[in-house]
Amino acid sequence: MMPILLVTRPLTTASNFETAVRSSVEIPFETIFSPLLEILPIPVDQVEPADNLIITSSNGARRATELGISAANTVWCVGHKTTQRAKQLGLKAKYAGEDSSQLLTTISGISANENFLHVSGTHTRGNVV
Repeated sequence: MMPILLVTRPLTTASNFETAVRSSVEIPFETIFSPLLEILPIPVDQVEPADNLIITSSNGARRATELGISAANTVWCVGHKTTQRAKQLGLKAKYAGEDSSQLLTTISGISANENFLHVSGTHTRGNVV
């Protein structure tokens, strides 16, 4: 019997995950895609300009560009993949750590006169705001 990979990630990232698994194992397997959630944009009426953006996911980077949000200074990103995606989308992205704690340490020295906008969804991990 062939092993089965059950992928529960959102469909937008499921095939990339499956490809990564296929390239790292030598045995054939069947894949079943059964997403447990879907990433949907939150309606936004207006976005205030910000000196700095905080982006904690590739979805946040995509949404920032969809809304035409940019930062006067820097886009601080959590995670290497998020940073890479933000740069691909044309944002002035800088890696700020692997989690919210490292992010806060990285940005703690920035002037108190500068403001931040955290582009995120409804559900987040860590306390950035």
